[in-house]
Amino acid sequence: MFSDFRLISPSDNGYLKDMFASAGKESWCYFPPFLNLYSLLPSRPVYIYEQPSFTIIAQKVTNRREERLDLLIPPVSLNDNSVEWLNEVINYLIMHTQQSDLRILWVDESDLEFLSNRFGESLKYKLKDRDYLYEPQKVFDKKGREFRDLRKKINRVARLDPVFNEIQSQDLKPAENLLKDWRKNQGRKREFLLDWGYTMSSLKRFYEFSRSELRGWQVSVSGSLRGFALAGPISNKVGCFFVVKTDTQIDGLSEYLRWKVFSELLDHSLVNDAGDLGLPGLRQHKMKMRPSRIDNVYSVNLTRTGSKKYE
Repeated sequence: MFSDFRLISPSDNGYLKDMFASAGKESWCYFPPFLNLYSLLPSRPVYIYEQPSFTIIAQKVTNRREERLDLLIPPVSLNDNSVEWLNEVINYLIMHTQQSDLRILWVDESDLEFLSNRFGESLKYKLKDRDYLYEPQKVFDKKGREFRDLRKKINRVARLDPVFNEIQSQDLKPAENLLKDWRKNQGRKREFLLDWGYTMSSLKRFYEFSRSELRGWQVSVSGSLRGFALAGPISNKVGCFFVVKTDTQIDGLSEYLRWKVFSELLDHSLVNDAGDLGLPGLRQHKMKMRPSRIDNVYSVNLTRTGSKKYE
């Protein structure tokens, strides 16, 4: 039943962006380049399955411990046809594989409500993270007492005479080296900081995407690259602050780089800067820029709907 699945590619980005905009999606996980870069061959390919009334984005995980099929996001759009398809997939997995449920990795509030109404007790969910959404003009202006700490951090870095520019081809290797150092010093201390794979992929595959889909910037201090960031549109209204990595030894550099990138995203009314991973320090960092909204994002496990299939 999966013969019509095809590997996701950058050529799908325009179609995905239009589809997500029509569905009113604003969550960070709906950033089309992310869905592409999350596909890591051969262990975790991401597939698209298109039907007239809905589209599926799924991953297949194969490693020494397991082999399973999961959805990255719920079907777009959620309707009777897509619910019927979900049930058919769950039945197939139960009958033909070792998998007893279907997992959806990122689910926003509205889709959780829809799925809960349809699947009832056959649905289990848990809070995965929280999306921080900002008004970029407000962050860039950084006015008032609420932005005092952010201004201090930015002014401290500004005294180092940093240079902020769009990423060029010669910057990608230094950015990779910075990411490797970040992983040694920061990432390996926390097993749940799992963006290493797609962040490295984003640097290696940066020029597979148009600049209207994915833009990059770097900040240098004393002639050396000390931070990089990637961002782009989820829709014409909502931007995605996709990746930011900085030298952790320079206090305030992450705030400075985020502030500079927000100045490049002023044509969006909102920018989604993803979540805080449940880390108090990261939450404090993101609160400095005063989010306009914080949205919950969930993960879901589905089994057969039983009698609640079409309630």
